[in-house]
Amino acid sequence: MRRTAHGLSAFFTMRYFLYNLLTALAEPPARLWLALHPRHRALRGRFHPVIPPLDARPVWVHACSVGEINTARPLIRGLKDARPDRPVLLTTSTKTGHEMAQKGAGDAVPAWLPFDRPRAVRRFIREARPLALVILETEIWPNLVREARRAGIPVVVVNGRISPRKYPSYRRWRALLRPVFRQLSAVGVQNEVYAARFTELGVSPEAVRVTGNLKFESVATEVDRRALLDLRLACGYGPQTPLLVFGSTRPGDEALAAQSWRVLRDRFPEWRLVVAPGICSV
Repeated sequence: MRRTAHGLSAFFTMRYFLYNLLTALAEPPARLWLALHPRHRALRGRFHPVIPPLDARPVWVHACSVGEINTARPLIRGLKDARPDRPVLLTTSTKTGHEMAQKGAGDAVPAWLPFDRPRAVRRFIREARPLALVILETEIWPNLVREARRAGIPVVVVNGRISPRKYPSYRRWRALLRPVFRQLSAVGVQNEVYAARFTELGVSPEAVRVTGNLKFESVATEVDRRALLDLRLACGYGPQTPLLVFGSTRPGDEALAAQSWRVLRDRFPEWRLVVAPGICSV
């Protein structure tokens, strides 16, 4: 298959052109929609993100939303411990994620991730001058990766995952995504299944490592016992009441919790059930 000057197949170049054409056509109605919907108006910041002043070239960490930011906290601490002279630039792509980053995500400097348009991404890279781009989980956008690599910036994925629900979509788009995944410098994945999926989508097997789930690093190892007791009392539970907690549940998990509770409550009548839903935001 014929190759372009940048080593990409003519077939990919055509798909890439169509992708950019579609995103260009989508921009005007997207601007209008955001202007008419105050709840989502903050997302207009992604058209031309403002980068706060930085003392030196940063390590760029991208975490899509709230969950990824929480996962990124130990990574950010590790980066700052290893190189205190280097700022960490933390980008997000959702309103809730951006609000959390602004309230504080370690020592990271918050900013919006630009929408995946070539000119916007190039402008962001030119202004930020990052040493490297670290992407949490699966926020892998064609122009984001392509423009970073064209600027000589290594792109690393940490805590990589491709869920069973999303994997069929990735496979349908692999003609476009394979050259993008091939440009990833290194990928740390949560398990062997995800490693195989990243490899099938184009990442070199030598670039993929199973590193476990970074979320375990963000779990608090010290508990404020006074705050825990206050929370128990506020919920009507005594300090010694055994609690069965289903935490960070998603839609559908409550049915499983109810089913489990029906089995256990007769065997353990002193137990109490607590269901703590997770936050699902766009």
